[in-house]
Amino acid sequence: MLIFPRSLARDHKFAVEREQVIKLIRAIMDIASERRDRRGNTEAGPIPLSESIIRALVAVAEHAEDTFRSICVETLAEMSEYTDIRLN
Repeated sequence: MLIFPRSLARDHKFAVEREQVIKLIRAIMDIASERRDRRGNTEAGPIPLSESIIRALVAVAEHAEDTFRSICVETLAEMSEYTDIRLN
C-alpha cells in the first residue's frame, strides 16, 4: 500500500493511475466494511488503511483545481461513517 500515496501525489499526466488507485481504495473500503459471520449476516468490520493513504486523500481533497477532488471528498466522507478505522 506504499504506492497509493505516491500515485495520488502525481500530476495530471497520470490521471488514469490516480483514478485506479482511488477505485482500489474504495474497493478495499467496500470489502472491509461488510463482513459476514457464520450465519451469513453482514456486519461492519474494520477498514485497514494506513495513515499515509488517508493523508494523501486529504491532500488531494484540499486542492480546489484537482479533478479528483470531489471523489476524494466523497471517499473521506464515507470513511467517516465507519467508526472502526484501523490505521496501520
